[in-house]
Amino acid sequence: YEYFEGTFARLPDFGVLTAVRGGTVSRPDAAAGGGKEKYALRFQGFIRAPRPGVYVFYLNSDDGSKLAVAGREVVAIDGIHGMTEEGGEIALGAGWHEIEILYFQSTGDLGLDLLWAGPGIKKGPVPAWSFGR
Repeated sequence: YEYFEGTFARLPDFGVLTAVRGGTVSRPDAAAGGGKEKYALRFQGFIRAPRPGVYVFYLNSDDGSKLAVAGREVVAIDGIHGMTEEGGEIALGAGWHEIEILYFQSTGDLGLDLLWAGPGIKKGPVPAWSFGR
């Protein structure tokens, strides 16, 4: 992940920002921001689809977030808001696929959860074993 400081009302253009710090986490989580306010996070890596098929990914965030899988935007919940969940689907082959999650926290409550459902998978949190870099 990469951590960026700033005041945001929408997801920023991460290409023009300079990360204050970065690191590796077992799964994307707003806690990578250290419990602060006024920051943004970019998580990049890979996600493993155990079987081919259509997967539904769900982002639940407070504030804005966006998910791209295999280079395609799947979910976007931008702006300042309380915990909100949105879902989107994508067909994936079995194996590893690039993933990027963008997130920003303004003030107040915060949160970021990634869930999925797919072939043989009931809706639930994406397990840590599904992530790689």
